[in-house]
Parts: sequence; C-alpha cells; structure tokens
Amino acid sequence: MTKYYLQRYLKDQTLYKIQSQSLIDNPDQRIVDDLSSFTCTALSFSLTLFSDLISFSNILFTIYPPLFLALFLYSFGGTALSVFLGKELLIASRNLEFFTDGYRYLIQILPVAPMFFSRKIEFGVINQSVSAFNHILGDFWLVVYQFKIKF
Repeated sequence: MTKYYLQRYLKDQTLYKIQSQSLIDNPDQRIVDDLSSFTCTALSFSLTLFSDLISFSNILFTIYPPLFLALFLYSFGGTALSVFLGKELLIASRNLEFFTDGYRYLIQILPVAPMFFSRKIEFGVINQSVSAFNHILGDFWLVVYQFKIKF
C-alpha cells in the first residue's frame, strides 16, 4: 500500500507541484500518518473480530460439541496453510521499518535534487544543512527525553 501511494505521489511531478504551489503542508508526513492510521484501524478491527470469534466458539461448544470440533479442525488446517504460504509476508514485515526510513530520507532529498543537479546549490551546503538540522534535532530530543523521565 505504501508503494502504491509513493508511486502516485512521485508520478507526473506531483511532489514538485504540491510544494511549489503550497497546496498542502508537509504532504509526506500526512501520507505516513494516514497509512499508519489505516493499519491501526485494520488491526483493531481484526482483534475485535478475533475476540468475537472466541465468544461464538464458546457458545457453539455448549450447543453442539461435535460441530465445534469439526470447525476447529477446519480452521486449524486453514491456519497451517496460511502460515506455510505466508512466510514471505514475514520477511516483508521485517523490512518495513527499513523501507519507511528510506522513504522519509528520499522525500527530504527530492525537493533539493533538481537544484543540486542544475548546479544552483553546492553539495557542501546540503551536507552542512543536514548536519545542522540533525544537531538541532538531537538537542531537541535530549530535552524531550529529560522531561519524559521527570514525569
């Protein structure tokens, strides 16, 4: 899903149009937040569904235990098949954090890249700016961390 929205964001120079016309403030962060919100909502829905399934299983077992056993074996077989076929999803999940970090770095570089390649800005200026920003960000997190411990 992130790949799909990233492709749409970078298609037909949408990124440059949004930033040059100031249509949306911080669009890359909004994309990340919306995708995160969607996944959290989907997870919450799935957990609620699982909880309701447990409650229904209890009721079914009290009504007719052989049917419960048959349905349990059927669901266990389906789960085993899903685990067997879903091993690749586990690898993709492990790489999600790496992809998200790369995505954020890419979005920060894209607005500056045309100026760098057209020689309107020097590479040293970019490095100094990134270094200064990281220093300020580190100091800010130090203050936040100190307040977090005190409370």
